Amino acid sequence: FFAGGLTRYDGKVLGKEQSFNREAVLTNMTMLFLAAATFALPTVLFCADSMNEYSPEEKQTVILSVSRWCSVYIIGAYVAFLLFQLCTHTEVFKSSDGEEEAEAPSLSPVYAFGLLFTVTCFVAASSEWLVSSIDGLVEKWNISKAFIGIVLLPIVGNACEHAGAIRMAVVEKVDITIGIAIGSSTQVALLVVPASVLAGWAIGQPMDLGFGAMDTTVMIFSVLIA
Repeated sequence: FFAGGLTRYDGKVLGKEQSFNREAVLTNMTMLFLAAATFALPTVLFCADSMNEYSPEEKQTVILSVSRWCSVYIIGAYVAFLLFQLCTHTEVFKSSDGEEEAEAPSLSPVYAFGLLFTVTCFVAASSEWLVSSIDGLVEKWNISKAFIGIVLLPIVGNACEHAGAIRMAVVEKVDITIGIAIGSSTQVALLVVPASVLAGWAIGQPMDLGFGAMDTTVMIFSVLIA
């Protein structure tokens, strides 16, 4: 928004008022808040007084079961969101700049798919190297894993995404900018996190949604402020 507001027009820098599709943004934010509220349930349950009567092993079993079923619910909501966005209410997500002349595609579908597949393979390999180097970084620089996972990795990993969002804002394509900024968070919350829990369930690796009171509170307030 800041970069778009400083876009030069007729040789002057103006603080312009940019418009965007309000319904599409509200839909994304509603789904993001739904996911955040669902993530909070295991943590709230873990901190409840009624759970004190259980042993630590029994408490962890209950939390794990709740997390898995919450993940199933979130993925179901994600499927419904895709149907809403791609099938039943496509007009809601049409860009407000739709009356502009459409740009001709610069890549063929086959070439674009091949390029996407190649880049995905490189990203997957880089992610493996990155994860394997975290322990060494923690020991050498005395940095906590929480700081690396919450602050450093999102900044470095999403650098290209941030640059793309700013570029779209500069050329007055605010709907795309919001889609990049909010859409990626929505996909991670509705698909990546619950899919990780279910994948752990499938391979016998206990993964739950108990992020702790502090992290859950920060997550909820981040969604509310956004």
